[in-house]
Amino acid sequence: MTSPQPDVVIIGAGVSGLTTGILLAEAGKRVLIRTAQLPAETTSAAAGALWDHDYAQHPQIPRWGRRTYDEWTAIQGPHSGVRFVTGIGASRVERSMPVDFPAEAKVRACPAGELPRGFLSGWRCTLPVVDMPVYLSYLEGRFVAGGGTLDIGRIKHLEEVFDEAGTVVNCAGIGAAALVKTDSEIEAVRGELVVVDNPGISEFFAEYTDGLVDMVYLLPQGDKLVLGGTADRSGRSRRHEDETAAHIIDRCARIRPEVLRARILEYRVGVRPERAKVRVERELVDGFPVVHNYGHGGSGVTLSWGCAERVAELIDLT
Repeated sequence: MTSPQPDVVIIGAGVSGLTTGILLAEAGKRVLIRTAQLPAETTSAAAGALWDHDYAQHPQIPRWGRRTYDEWTAIQGPHSGVRFVTGIGASRVERSMPVDFPAEAKVRACPAGELPRGFLSGWRCTLPVVDMPVYLSYLEGRFVAGGGTLDIGRIKHLEEVFDEAGTVVNCAGIGAAALVKTDSEIEAVRGELVVVDNPGISEFFAEYTDGLVDMVYLLPQGDKLVLGGTADRSGRSRRHEDETAAHIIDRCARIRPEVLRARILEYRVGVRPERAKVRVERELVDGFPVVHNYGHGGSGVTLSWGCAERVAELIDLT
């Protein structure tokens, strides 16, 4: 007996694809995710990941980010990898405090004595920090439990899946550049981070100095500490570079010297799909409905639930 045709085929099993799949499946739709990589192999697995929508552009970003914040508030805990952590965001130049963070974040300005040397402005707040391997496993399990199907297979053209479902959702991340030939705005931004044994750091630190290729962040995740990071536009390699990793550790050690003694657990490298404006919209491709959900840059995790909700709305309009 053959299975019924899915209502929706989603391309990509990173955080955007899985989250979109969950919302659609839990709403009663038959959903198949087609992916060339398992969730743990995607760029999403290499995210930090701190709730932060500073690295993407779209008028709806505050709303989308708030939707994710609310979801993470509801599911936080060891099972999901989501925890709320207090820490500091800071800039090496004068910068205003965020005005669109949730009130629950309790944002307040930092006096000069609270900032690391070399930083001129900053704020203290409490934000979600996500252990991405745990979180992606949680999302995959929730998607399957909701009736969704995960299928391994590479898609070279959107048209390949038009006969498999009523709607296709493009959550291909950087892969969207190959699938959507008419979109010349997608830019690859390579990011690298280092995961070490946590030497006892309980607060996050995140740099918000505009225009830097190499920024600093330290994100505690229980017994692990994530150190970052980079925003390299010169390549797409997913292999880590020893020199880059050493520079990351050195920069983070200027904030917290104890990381120099921490044992390295792993390196993570991903390629962010940056775009002048996040693309969440419906398009007819040869008369077939395609809903795009890509171009989130370094804020894909933060925007994931809000963008998925918008995708569901667009599908209901078809």
